[in-house]
Amino acid sequence: MQPKRKYSRWYKVIILAITLLLVYIALKVYVGPAPQADNLNDWQKYNDSLNIANKAFAENHPYNFTDRPRKEEKDSGIFRIAVLGDSFIWGDGLPYDSAWSHKLEQKLLAKYQNVEVMHWGRNGWQTKEEIEFYTTEGYKFHPDLLILGFVDNDADMGRFQHMHWDFRNNYWIFYKIWPALAEKILSKLYANSYHKWQLRLYGEENIVMYKVLWKQFMDKLATDGQDYFVVQTPACITYTCDEFYLKVQPMFDTLNLEYINLIPATQAKLSNYSYEELLANPANYHPGTLMTNVFADEVLEYIKQTERLPTSHLK
Repeated sequence: MQPKRKYSRWYKVIILAITLLLVYIALKVYVGPAPQADNLNDWQKYNDSLNIANKAFAENHPYNFTDRPRKEEKDSGIFRIAVLGDSFIWGDGLPYDSAWSHKLEQKLLAKYQNVEVMHWGRNGWQTKEEIEFYTTEGYKFHPDLLILGFVDNDADMGRFQHMHWDFRNNYWIFYKIWPALAEKILSKLYANSYHKWQLRLYGEENIVMYKVLWKQFMDKLATDGQDYFVVQTPACITYTCDEFYLKVQPMFDTLNLEYINLIPATQAKLSNYSYEELLANPANYHPGTLMTNVFADEVLEYIKQTERLPTSHLK
């Protein structure tokens, strides 16, 4: 009976080896060749280098913004604008001056004089953190106009969690073993986790809390006599990207909150570009320079249409 057991053991080893070989071949065909993964690694290094440079620049700012330090009291005759937001303002995955608020500043200075734009953004901030900054620190700078950026994760009230956004660095060992497969699987897992998290953010109970947060903030701004409006800035232009922007708009309307939705304009101007071309870079899902340029153009046009800037500031 002993030889039979030996034969059975080798038979299982051979079957397992054949199975693994077939799985390897199938994954190789499905995932794609290794050079694509090597290219992704290069882009990840490029993305990391940009954010390291942005972080080094932000360390010179008392609030770690990608902006130069400002005096609380503005100079006489200056029209001061503060743009308050998150990583879209900080410039994640971009040279900091390619973030849309910096582009807005460049476009304003080309047409107006005695205008100052402050860039108040931190990675990971949502409306809750942005409001906390303004009510504790930001108001001291007395902006003539406050522009609040809104993205589709801003309804986060700190109640729910999703897979960590920095999965490429957190799971680097898998990228060392098989980069293309790791990217395929982990990016899919992240996308699914993130979308489920967003659905929870826009559930009825969380939105009620979010509405209360906005109402209290609007009352504060009214008491301060602060002029402001909200800008909805999308991360992409596909038809699925407006899902949560549309969900929050009825709440904004009920509150009589002034806002502009940049999804239609961005879709109209950039519909000929692929999803990948609109990214900050292939290793970063934030909007790239094509999109940030549209954001800046549209906000500048809205400022002009609503006559926020006195004509005396025109060049």
